Amino acid sequence: MARHQHGFQHALRRRFYRPYPYLHSRHLAFRWLVTTLLGILAVTGIMLSFYYQPSSETAYESVRYIMRDVGHGWSGWLCRGIHYWASQCLLVLGALQLVRILVNGRYRGRGRSHWRLGLLTLALLFAFAFTGDLLAWDDAAFWSADQALNWLDQLPLFGHALAGVLRGGEETGPATLRNFFGFHVLLLPAAGVLLAWLWSWLPDWNPNLRLRGGRRPQS
Repeated sequence: MARHQHGFQHALRRRFYRPYPYLHSRHLAFRWLVTTLLGILAVTGIMLSFYYQPSSETAYESVRYIMRDVGHGWSGWLCRGIHYWASQCLLVLGALQLVRILVNGRYRGRGRSHWRLGLLTLALLFAFAFTGDLLAWDDAAFWSADQALNWLDQLPLFGHALAGVLRGGEETGPATLRNFFGFHVLLLPAAGVLLAWLWSWLPDWNPNLRLRGGRRPQS
């Protein structure tokens, strides 16, 4: 029993107590910033969902109600603004993460998984931002959704099927808004949790960094 417990503790140490390079504090700060923005998005998104109505007849009016009437006309506006700018900041951080991977040379060799996962993460962030912008369902949002679905319909392989699922019928309409809302609050967050879990298991490997004593960090 004691030997089994010792082996389990040794496995935990190998997973969580790895030697980190000098610049790991900066990487850790980056992760905490991303985590903070995700928390802000989750909290403000839940608050907005209390008032938003995902219907083509009431979506625009519910957004106007949030902006003008919730909390005496300022807290709803503030909550939606924080939600919007947090998502924009997260997009910028996602792009910076890809730049960091390129600069550090982590897109090849053992770091290839960082590059691929970074591309998936940035695509997910763009999907979040795009579906969120469409939820107001004004004229601009309607035509943006219609044009995006027409473009998606032209893609090979799964483009036509995915466009049909998102559109919810032959033409862009009320079902389209409900589907975009479902993607924004259910499917995309689930995909984000999966990507966050995958990121947590990637080794912090960087070919340009050294540990104390000049050794390379082990992946």
